[in-house]
Amino acid sequence: MYRVLLVDDDMIVRMFLKDVVRWEQYGFSVCGAARDGEEALALCEAHSPDLIVTDVSMPQMDGIALIRQLRHNGYDGVIIVLSCHDDFSLVKSAMQEGADDYALKNHVDECTMPALLADLHQKVETRSRQSRKRQRMQSLATCGLRSLQHDLLKDILSGRLTGTALVDRLQFAGLPGKYRQMMVILVRCLDAGAEQCEMLFSLCEQRMQSEKVACITLSQQIFAMVLDLTAVASAQEINYLYIRLENVVQSIAEQYLNVSVGLAASAVCTGDNTWNDALRQAWDMLPHSFYGSGRWQYGQTEAMATDIPMPMQIFSEGLADALRQNDLTGIQTGWQTALEAARACSVSPSSLLAWLRRCDHTAGVTRTEHRYSEASLSFECYAACVQDYLACRKQVFPEAVSSTIREAAQFVQTHYTEQIGLPEAAQVAGLTAGYLSVRFKKEMGIGFAEYLLDVRLSHVKRGLRESDLTVKTLSEQAGFQDYPYFCKAFKRRVGVTPKEYRKQN
Repeated sequence: MYRVLLVDDDMIVRMFLKDVVRWEQYGFSVCGAARDGEEALALCEAHSPDLIVTDVSMPQMDGIALIRQLRHNGYDGVIIVLSCHDDFSLVKSAMQEGADDYALKNHVDECTMPALLADLHQKVETRSRQSRKRQRMQSLATCGLRSLQHDLLKDILSGRLTGTALVDRLQFAGLPGKYRQMMVILVRCLDAGAEQCEMLFSLCEQRMQSEKVACITLSQQIFAMVLDLTAVASAQEINYLYIRLENVVQSIAEQYLNVSVGLAASAVCTGDNTWNDALRQAWDMLPHSFYGSGRWQYGQTEAMATDIPMPMQIFSEGLADALRQNDLTGIQTGWQTALEAARACSVSPSSLLAWLRRCDHTAGVTRTEHRYSEASLSFECYAACVQDYLACRKQVFPEAVSSTIREAAQFVQTHYTEQIGLPEAAQVAGLTAGYLSVRFKKEMGIGFAEYLLDVRLSHVKRGLRESDLTVKTLSEQAGFQDYPYFCKAFKRRVGVTPKEYRKQN
């Protein structure tokens, strides 16, 4: 139903309009009744009525002033003036201020009311439809402009835009500033959901309008603040502005949304390539946010390390032996030491994630490519990765299993991604292949070939559950060279095809 607000200083008229008129039969519900214009404004803000029926002559604020203030505030609903004054000058004033229609009180009775209500419903329905269409158009325009600005920054970062082509695109994207002197501050929302990131951008965008600073989204988590400093002459004034804007963003994030942000800024860029230079400099600073919140400015912050420190090398090189020996404590301690060294040395995210990929390969752990993306994850997300290694490799052997057979089984767990078989395992265990085959089945309760198959299938099943890699890729990772054989073996051991298993899990 459409909401109606009644405004009249006469209590009897208000009671008649509210209690006698059958609004509900025509799709209306009365949301409030006010005695004057000031009370009406408060009720309008509280209930957002679709239709306002108001008297003209009232104390405090009359109907003409009320209409004027409503339209000034952006109210786009239907306003009907209901008065006992048959005065053309009042009608004209009401219409000039934004009233939609005018009716005389002495012409409103039980006979005329149905036609009046039907006409009002038609007016409100038409206005509501127009309002929704206008809102959709405004929303599309805003989304379109944001999309243009987003694509513009992407093209600048890729190096595809320079010279007059850049100037034209800036104008087309609604960024008409001179930008002969400028800065870019990239804001990254850390460990927050999509709704919080969108809210942070919206609040900052509203706040920055008064500062004439453009806010442009680069991704769900990252947006850029573009400062046109062409008219700012003093370096001290620029520094004050830069620090103040960063304080505003940090305050909004922490006080209103309870999220952390990373702020990566360019230096003050001048010359013919200010956009390219400023955006590239800020982008180069952004990886610092991988390790958590903070502020970094190009030229003021040391570059991140590309070489991994010794504790990380020791961990990755010793991981295979630690897994084979089931040294859970050593793995956990080594992992913690490696991550502490990475943070202390500010290892670049790309270097750290390449190291993580090597460790995962050694341990046979499968992750989605998203987990190797420095732009979407933070350092804290990787603290628990060691648990994947322990869970994948921890094997409880029967008490009667000898150390020789245990060593052969652990060799399979560590090297199943390679082309290994009974001869390789026998060499590790110091036995002949035939003798190992007999001993292995007797002590483990399963043949060596079946055990190797199960370990490889476990890798595939884990990948089907936790990654979006193709079945063929997972089978190759697990050491299967013959894809048709793998499919048959999977169906035989698991009971369903790989695709069916993925759907079920």
